[in-house]
Amino acid sequence: MQNIGVPEEHKNIFERRVAVTPAVSAKLTKHGVSVFVQRSKKRAFKEKEYTDAGARVVEQLNEADLFVGVKEPPVDMVDGKIHMMFSHTLKGQAYNMPLLKRFLDTGATLIDYELITDSQGKRLVAFGRFAGIAGMNDALWTLGQKLEAMGIKGPFSKFRPASMHTDLVDLFGHLKRLGKTISEHGIPGLTAPLVIGITGYGRVGQGSREVLHSLGATQIEPEEVSQVKGPGLFFTMFEERHMFRRADNGFDLQEYYGHPEIYHSVFEEYLPKLTVLMNSIYWEPRYPRLVTREFIKKSADASEFRLQVIGDTSCDPQGSCEITDHCTGPGNPAFTYLPDEDVFANGIIGAGITVFAVENLPAEVPVDSSIAFANALYPHLLNVAKTDFNKSFDALDLPVELKRAIIVLNGELTPDFQYLKAHLEKDGQ
Repeated sequence: MQNIGVPEEHKNIFERRVAVTPAVSAKLTKHGVSVFVQRSKKRAFKEKEYTDAGARVVEQLNEADLFVGVKEPPVDMVDGKIHMMFSHTLKGQAYNMPLLKRFLDTGATLIDYELITDSQGKRLVAFGRFAGIAGMNDALWTLGQKLEAMGIKGPFSKFRPASMHTDLVDLFGHLKRLGKTISEHGIPGLTAPLVIGITGYGRVGQGSREVLHSLGATQIEPEEVSQVKGPGLFFTMFEERHMFRRADNGFDLQEYYGHPEIYHSVFEEYLPKLTVLMNSIYWEPRYPRLVTREFIKKSADASEFRLQVIGDTSCDPQGSCEITDHCTGPGNPAFTYLPDEDVFANGIIGAGITVFAVENLPAEVPVDSSIAFANALYPHLLNVAKTDFNKSFDALDLPVELKRAIIVLNGELTPDFQYLKAHLEKDGQ
């Protein structure tokens, strides 16, 4: 059995989540696994909850063989052990190539949660639903702040960031009360329909939909976006077939994923009719962009252009939404693009298009998201804890969904991740 260490999270001061909750710690202990929890003043769970569950709270994780965190640790914390985390190395992200090199140099092992998937590629351990809930809620809070800056005060002014709610019960209760207010009194100052578009239909998109259902928003089909009239709160969910086309106007999902270069975006047909865009799609440079800077510059002054806020949970700077200039944090969650000047302004102002792009949204609901994540991780974690990693990759006795999640084994890139060598060399690592 591996001794499990739960490290303090260092990514930022707002990261209060854990991958191992006290309840999961108790389950592991019953199976003979020793759990060590590093002291942390910001963690969402109290030290006593861990000690009551049979874990030991320590200053340093010297006795741990397997580190089970959420986000990337400081580079110098990787020292020849086994680590499970969201490593953010799969795309060869330059800022994390020093971390990847550290795994190679110290003979460590890296297992990435993002890669724990079933045979269809569906992630088995994820925070996505909570990113959708927090992201949609906070995008609507951003809209409320923006409307106030425009002199329009109403129910959206009463939104609170997700981090200000004690838990999801509190958050959804607040949403339902706001929804009742909107149903009874409407949205002052708005004569056109307020339409929210969600790109993506996975866990993040479904979490966003939960928020809008709680508000009492009416769901419409993408084809109906240009048809709704008068005041009201509506939302729609876009699939790939709505957003992209071949030159002959055709679409085939598998072809799109295999050959995105022969497709172009048609999303600009819908964009002017949206008040809020909630972007949750996976994106790489080989895919077409949804929102281009050029389109916003040439269209924002048109009378029918309604877009006020982009909530970008994808957090790809200059990615699928080109005006997502940078990722943000809860302390300063939004910035505004001013198309007339082609510049970005800090914060939420009445002019332009405001972008909310917080990159660790589930951290805003740390208890609920940690409980769901840790419960999903538990059976996989127990398998890892039972495994002897002093073997070759082929000889490892692990279920395939875990084996495919190993990026580095004992200081060597595993077969599926040899492509990362090019990124290491490119970044001088």
